[in-house]
Amino acid sequence: MVSLCAYINDNWSRRDLVYLSAFILWRLNWVHPFENGNGRTARAVSYLALCMKHGALLPAKNSVVQQIMLQRQPYYAALRSADEVFTQTKSIDKALEPFIQLLSLLLKEQIRANLS
Repeated sequence: MVSLCAYINDNWSRRDLVYLSAFILWRLNWVHPFENGNGRTARAVSYLALCMKHGALLPAKNSVVQQIMLQRQPYYAALRSADEVFTQTKSIDKALEPFIQLLSLLLKEQIRANLS
């Protein structure tokens, strides 16, 4: 947890909101600090960071978290891929690519849903 928090603090000003949210979502699930509720906590903290980095709460209709809950397979695939890529390359940036793609799509859908 210490290294997770240090990474976020070190990268807060130079990384965008999707990157940081993706890192938190992946790494908090990887650290798995709790006996129960790790996925829920990771999604909540990831979304909180997304809003904080944005500078405001995002409109809640069809949120990123809601979309993940409705269609979990892409989320699970991104978790597996990130773990595998990081194990092979030790590159956080490469490991996060599937999460960045997934969260970017989900965030676009959330924004689109709240424009109508």
